[in-house]
Amino acid sequence: MIETLLGDKQALQQKMDQMAAHMKDQDGYLERQRKVIEEKFNVEMKKNKEAWMASEKVRREKWEKEKIHEIRAQTVKGLEPEI
Repeated sequence: MIETLLGDKQALQQKMDQMAAHMKDQDGYLERQRKVIEEKFNVEMKKNKEAWMASEKVRREKWEKEKIHEIRAQTVKGLEPEI
């Protein structure tokens, strides 16, 4: 009876070791997947930030041109002699 219990204990210990190794493998796989996703996210964020900055620059330049035109138009009106 004791030999049977020891055999069962040893079988359970082997099963636990296999499960622990499997979980360790899964943890490694999940960590690699997390890193890949994080790298993709960082690349996508960088690309989006650059696109936003470019569009913001264009928008700002357009606004500046409109303001310059507006100011010049008001200045020219102010310099015209009144009739």
